[in-house]
Amino acid sequence: MDAAQSAGAQLVILTVKHHDGFCLWPSAYTNFSVASSSWRGGKGDVVAEFVAAARERGLDVGFYLSPWDLHESCYGDTLLYNEFYRELLTGYGPISEVWLDGAKSPTAVNMSYDFELWFDTIHPRCKHLFRC
Repeated sequence: MDAAQSAGAQLVILTVKHHDGFCLWPSAYTNFSVASSSWRGGKGDVVAEFVAAARERGLDVGFYLSPWDLHESCYGDTLLYNEFYRELLTGYGPISEVWLDGAKSPTAVNMSYDFELWFDTIHPRCKHLFRC
């Protein structure tokens, strides 16, 4: 984080969940997260530490998350899975930027992403929203 600040960065972005499904925050919706790891005795929260370190240095915070999920059993249950993101998007204070993509394998479970719901959750908390 110090290197980003020294380089003049104004924003840092963390990949909080890629399509492997592992969550860098202790999610209440899955056991496939830092809470089930040995890191910090299962009590750690990479996202919280990242956000705190950025804010201490006056840096804006952004998240990248992949909606596609190769692990989570509720992937394919549109209502349940789309609610999964509220936890992340509302749990860390204002987020300056959120990057999403709609990529998934042609052989993936059929899933409809409720991007409008996500955008409605993100907009009040986010300075910038990029739709890919």
